[in-house]
Amino acid sequence: MDIEMYKPFKLIFSMFKFVGIWQDGNQSWIYFILGYLVHILSNDIFISCEILYLVNSVDLMDFVHAFVIMVTYSALACKTKNFFWKIKKINASVETLNDLLNITQNYDLFSHVLIRKQVAFSYKIYLMLWSSALVTCTAGAFVPFINHKLPYKVWFPFETDIEKNELGFWVASFLVVFNSFFGSAIDMALDILPVTFMAFEIGLLDECTGVFTLSITKSITDFIKMTTFMVLEIFLPCYIGRLNHDQLPIS
Repeated sequence: MDIEMYKPFKLIFSMFKFVGIWQDGNQSWIYFILGYLVHILSNDIFISCEILYLVNSVDLMDFVHAFVIMVTYSALACKTKNFFWKIKKINASVETLNDLLNITQNYDLFSHVLIRKQVAFSYKIYLMLWSSALVTCTAGAFVPFINHKLPYKVWFPFETDIEKNELGFWVASFLVVFNSFFGSAIDMALDILPVTFMAFEIGLLDECTGVFTLSITKSITDFIKMTTFMVLEIFLPCYIGRLNHDQLPIS
């Protein structure tokens, strides 16, 4: 296995394992329970709190604000649950991809340069997205200190106004900021995973196209055979068929 080529998968899967969603059947019971518990708290319960805030909001801007946050976390919850259901297929796809790369590296015509290029580009995109999410979440963490307000509004079973309940305000601020970092880490990894698969597929297609071209042009004899076959079996039948069609009388 080429470590450099698999760097995006390694980073993404490490992120999944760290946040508790790598439920592939080989995890411990503690990891299994804590993983689902964390995601129930960070996604499902958080969405419920947003819905409660949405229902109780009396201001239009507060309603829109809560609705946007609720939709965002609902989409994240759907993607996370879909990952739980598809993780075995994802593992199988990675193993198949690894077998294919191991087979092709034994051929001189396959250099894997184009694959590395595509994968490196997707890896840079992932780092760029994760960096932008990190900057955004970090900026939001300063809101409680500067404006004495939560980064975004959400319902809590206790008072979150700093003038009425300072401890409750800082506890709520910590939970909101932590959930932002936690959710963004999962969201970026889930979004870039299919992009990484597509990068491998595009690179493999480019490699196969190049190998096919070289295979018919490297040898003059093979090139003549392939060209003759294409002319006789593809071009001429299509050309003659088109001429016959144009000569048919129109009734």
